[in-house]
Amino acid sequence: MDKPWVDIIIGSGHDSEYVKGATEVFTACGVDCVVSVISAHRHEEQLTKHCKQVISQEASSVIAGAGWSATLPWIVAAKLKFALQVFGVAIKSDEFPNDTDAMLAISRMPGGCPVLFAGIGKAGFENAALSACLGIAGRGDLISTAVKEKVAAYIKKRASDPDDKLEEKKKEGN
Repeated sequence: MDKPWVDIIIGSGHDSEYVKGATEVFTACGVDCVVSVISAHRHEEQLTKHCKQVISQEASSVIAGAGWSATLPWIVAAKLKFALQVFGVAIKSDEFPNDTDAMLAISRMPGGCPVLFAGIGKAGFENAALSACLGIAGRGDLISTAVKEKVAAYIKKRASDPDDKLEEKKKEGN
């Protein structure tokens, strides 16, 4: 790909609803992204091939979202040989609806195995996308300058357009 791009991997098609915020950020910031559904447990060979392709096609970074035991982000990081920045996002599941297990699994990586915990659910994907764009913006070339300006505009717009759910809670007095 000619311009910077970020790879997004989720472990299940059910998780695709969470990725929308990230894709909106990338569109607004002029960064391409590719979304793939690959289970770390059920499709290990496919995940290995995918990670090799991500490196060969020079992705800027990877966002990996997972629930349950949330092994996907750290397995992806290991398969990438820690050559790219990996942002982990915790996703709730029916069995673990409060996301705690997934959050802890992603955030408890040992030293020397960097996976950056970006958050939970939709907000986690949005923050991971913004962080990935900021990484691209810091490179110091013409493309990064344009991305930096678009990130600033996105954040300014987002700050003036509060989350609908937050506004609904304020109206309800919660």
